[in-house]
Amino acid sequence: ALDFAQRSKAPVGRIMAQGLTHMGRSRDELAQRLDTAIDLETVEMERNLGVLGTMSNIAPLLGLFGTVVGIIRAFADIARTGSGGGAVVAMGVSEALLTTAAGIIVAVIATVFFNVFVRRIRSRVAQLEDARESWFTLVHQYQRQRRGTASPAASKQQQPQPVNA
Repeated sequence: ALDFAQRSKAPVGRIMAQGLTHMGRSRDELAQRLDTAIDLETVEMERNLGVLGTMSNIAPLLGLFGTVVGIIRAFADIARTGSGGGAVVAMGVSEALLTTAAGIIVAVIATVFFNVFVRRIRSRVAQLEDARESWFTLVHQYQRQRRGTASPAASKQQQPQPVNA
């Protein structure tokens, strides 16, 4: 079982490998090992999530920056031509609005994916925590079964008694 768990590419396999490796330890030590393993798996799952979150926060600011640059360019064109005709102003404002729209589009897409990945990670962490609790249940049942078969008195209690008819 340990070999299978260690070869597993799934996070739950790596968690169970920690449980099998440290099975002889106390419940508190084993809980600490499993909690640490879950924390490490969580960190690994969240590895590139910060980049996505940063993109969703910075994209609107970059769009706003583009808006400011576009408006500056529009005023520079007005100053250069000496007139404030519609064609001169429209080009700068058009550039400003395009950068704003692009920033908002990038931010919305990045935010949607960020939220999807955060939800998946939370779900998987909950599965890992559930696996940890199942592990403790199995270990407890195994230890109880071993104690029950280890003492002769316990084995007599478990054997069916003949019925006197």
